[in-house]
Amino acid sequence: MKPYAGEHMKKGIYLAISILLAGLMLSGCVDVSVDPFTGFEYVKEEKPVVTSPVERRDFEIYKTVYGSSIPKARETYYYKDVTGYFKEYKVGLLDTVKEGDVVAVLDSGVLDKQIRDQKIQYEKARLIYEKARIQYESTGQGEFAMASAQLDFESEEYKYNKLLEQLSALELRAGMDGFVSKRYANPGDLMNAAAPVIDITDESEIFISFDGKDTPGIGIGEILDIQIRNSTEIIKGEVVSIMDSEIIIKPETVHESFERTGTLVYVRILKDKRLGTLVVKSNAIISEAGRTYVYVYENGIKNERDIKTGIEDDGYTEVIFGLEEGELVIENPYR
Repeated sequence: MKPYAGEHMKKGIYLAISILLAGLMLSGCVDVSVDPFTGFEYVKEEKPVVTSPVERRDFEIYKTVYGSSIPKARETYYYKDVTGYFKEYKVGLLDTVKEGDVVAVLDSGVLDKQIRDQKIQYEKARLIYEKARIQYESTGQGEFAMASAQLDFESEEYKYNKLLEQLSALELRAGMDGFVSKRYANPGDLMNAAAPVIDITDESEIFISFDGKDTPGIGIGEILDIQIRNSTEIIKGEVVSIMDSEIIIKPETVHESFERTGTLVYVRILKDKRLGTLVVKSNAIISEAGRTYVYVYENGIKNERDIKTGIEDDGYTEVIFGLEEGELVIENPYR
């Protein structure tokens, strides 16, 4: 029996050693790293309350429309009564011209030779008439010859003048003072009543033009604001013409930003005005579930207040009732 008991003792010792070794091996696999959130406590950051006062002031709403500066006049010239090939311009682009100046001519072709030949005939007839007239006045004879020579002279003069009129018709003249703003033709082009030749612009006065189809109710004589770009400067302008939907304004002064035609101009049009009304910042107003309200901030406490609003512009809204001047309302209450 003793050998059997000794065997069991050995097995018990071996089992205990195996358990101990397994425990040691398992202990080497345990994560002993430090928890990074140990000692962390979440504290909600309280954002400061931003308020703005209820103000009483005149409240104006403007609509800004885009216009452009235009000259006093701009005309395009054509050859209306003659057809021919373009010869040359007598003025350059941007040159200043006076009313009546020749600005372009057509090729006269055979007309030059006809004028030269007719001038010779005209001069001959004139000399014959002068000789006959002197003879009659000095001798009293040759009255019929003088009368005949006079008729010949007048006939040749008429033909000569008609040719000069044709030559003059080939010359295009400016109908007003101004400068050459565009040239259309090239030498050799066939010109007729449908072919533009030259533009002349008169910038002695500058006006403002804009489309008034979205701004009904404007009348002649009304004073509008012209806002200078990239500036707070305002120039007054009077409505001087309304043609269909185009509205023309004459500014009281011409600013350098639109002293040349074709530049962009901002026109401010007063759409609505309230005198001495209450206004609040629009970002304080909440509209939901059929309600319009604000949070009024009093003694560190915010309270809901139902209000009725009116017109709105540029970040402010009119308050018809529900608030008093000087009260503080919370801006962006849900921020």
